[in-house]
Amino acid sequence: MPPFPIDPEQDTICDVIRRWAEVQPDAPVFLAAGQDALTYAGLAEVMDGIGATLAAAGIGRGKRIGIIHSGGADMAAALFGICAVATAVPLNPRSTADEYEAHLADRSVDVVAVESGLNCEIAPALEALDIPRLEIVPTGEPQPGRVRMEGAPVDAAKGAPAKKVEHARPEDFVLVLATSGTTSRSKVVPYRHSHMLSRAEAIVDFFNMTPADRCLFMRPLHYGAQPHITAILLTGGSMVMVPRFSEQAVFDNLAAFAPTWCNGTHTHYAQIHELAARMGQAQIPQSLRFMLVGSGNVDSETAAGLEGLFGAPVICGYAMSEAGRITANPMPPKQRKPDTVGVPVACEIRIRADDGRFLPAGERGEVVIKSPRLFDGYENDAQANAQAFTDGWFRTGDEGCFDEDGYLTLTGRIKEMINRGGEKITPAEVDVALMSHPGVIKAAAFPIPHPSLGEEVAV
Repeated sequence: MPPFPIDPEQDTICDVIRRWAEVQPDAPVFLAAGQDALTYAGLAEVMDGIGATLAAAGIGRGKRIGIIHSGGADMAAALFGICAVATAVPLNPRSTADEYEAHLADRSVDVVAVESGLNCEIAPALEALDIPRLEIVPTGEPQPGRVRMEGAPVDAAKGAPAKKVEHARPEDFVLVLATSGTTSRSKVVPYRHSHMLSRAEAIVDFFNMTPADRCLFMRPLHYGAQPHITAILLTGGSMVMVPRFSEQAVFDNLAAFAPTWCNGTHTHYAQIHELAARMGQAQIPQSLRFMLVGSGNVDSETAAGLEGLFGAPVICGYAMSEAGRITANPMPPKQRKPDTVGVPVACEIRIRADDGRFLPAGERGEVVIKSPRLFDGYENDAQANAQAFTDGWFRTGDEGCFDEDGYLTLTGRIKEMINRGGEKITPAEVDVALMSHPGVIKAAAFPIPHPSLGEEVAV
């Protein structure tokens, strides 16, 4: 943890960056091949420069700024600049014009900042909703994350009297995200600086992070991986960001920067394993102390292969936009169970039956949680909030069970259960059974109507 006190109820992530800029101004925060490192002092300068630029244009606390960017350190620095004075709304750079229009309206976006030169379909949505556009422009300095804001609202403010910058406060919304929307339309999930810091603290504590840690970060930032970046910043550590994933880029960065941990999706790790297996262990840098998996789990065979090649544990777990990190398999020497999502991470978890009873180990039901890191509720959706919270517990919509050692296994989504004549069938279990056959590569089970049973299993 930092050598200075941090209180999620009193501080923002921007306060943390400014303090590290005083404590260790020359320490690197962003690194990239062929460039000089951006230091903590440099990141604070970029962040406060963007904040001042936005404030001069009348864009401040309470305003929501959509950010469309291909990713990497430039996006991260721009995002923290926005968060210094306003609320960031990360958007997928591959969305269609219609999707952008729906997302901007749903999330009440006031201004959109777009990576300079990025080919995306935002223009029709901005015109339809009469939303101003800003550009995220590299300054030309040879450091990752050196960007500034330009555009109509900013240009109109040039030459006007300087306005006092009002910094964001802990209770302000820092990010507005959306659920994945796998079973229904996405719900809007706003969360505060206090949520962001407390989520980051839980990650730092669980993985024993220190200023010596360096992360190879492979996940897209528009999906809500910001708490993990905040965890790095909270420790005063550094990161190498891979905005355009390729297996070769990963190995090049491993060799060049010797990161101590990496953060990617299960798809990333499957591709890394494929190349690593061809290379052989002798050619693989051995600097990693763990590999963290987001957005799904790595299958046990791939995880075992990665661990043998890299000499580092693969850590799978369970997280949600609404709550941040919920569980993870613990670090060695504690036991890891590859077919589970691990143990609770600084939160309380129960398994709840349909009638509201809490179930013992071995029995399946809905996963419900209590955590200081929980969001306040879905935006403009009273019905969803009424369904999501019961007696102070957040209903995740996931089915699971604990084993006798306190490790959680997820068995499916409640809404995806197939009700065959009163028998509840989990599609994932059918999928696994079918894929155990050597002639089946992939399978997906789902319900279809049945005249007497109500639903029947189809695959």
